Amino acid sequence: MEGNQIHINCDLGEGMANEAAMFPYLDACNLACGGHFGSKKTLEKSMQQALKHNVSCGAHPSYPDPENFGRQSMYMKKEAFVNSIQEQLRLFMEVYELYFPNQKLLHIKAHGALYNDLCKNETPASWYLEAIAPFKPQALYTFSQGVLSHMAAAKGYQIVKEAFLDRAYTADGFLKPRNQAGSVLETAAAVMLQLPSLQKKGANTYCIHGDHPNSLDILQQIRQTKI
Repeated sequence: MEGNQIHINCDLGEGMANEAAMFPYLDACNLACGGHFGSKKTLEKSMQQALKHNVSCGAHPSYPDPENFGRQSMYMKKEAFVNSIQEQLRLFMEVYELYFPNQKLLHIKAHGALYNDLCKNETPASWYLEAIAPFKPQALYTFSQGVLSHMAAAKGYQIVKEAFLDRAYTADGFLKPRNQAGSVLETAAAVMLQLPSLQKKGANTYCIHGDHPNSLDILQQIRQTKI
């Protein structure tokens, strides 16, 4: 973006009414593909906007838990876990190949509780890497200090280090749990106040959640500010 060089990604395809308005401010999007939300129809709608605004598309798999929007950890046996991730990625690729023919899958970014669990636990991280291997993504979006980052890098994946614009952090550098007060930064002013500290950590991409009530205002504020 002219005058503003930070790379911004957004979790989308989750049924938000103002989604189309966000695409002009984005570099990449992570699209729900049926775990916590999403269908062929929602993927088509999002990819149409991504193509229109030259926004990179990645898959956004989750625990298969639409009731809790994928934001609670789940115990799953390996076979069920791998099958769920692969089913979501097959749905994503079915639509992706229509809108971006002959283009490899650019990135995958896990959603919600799955994202956090992959950063902290070797068992689901190893299952996840097994599940995504057939799809050959070019990169994974994740925390640079997490378990998944180290395991994936050892397998040759490009790691795109991510920071979250609209979330508060704990002292150990992970996201503050959503059930704790102050875990979500509500205003553009709060996001802008935290941004310099995130930049010092050397992130490659910065995420805004598409379901944040002020996501559009935050995106507009960031893009209007020289950083």
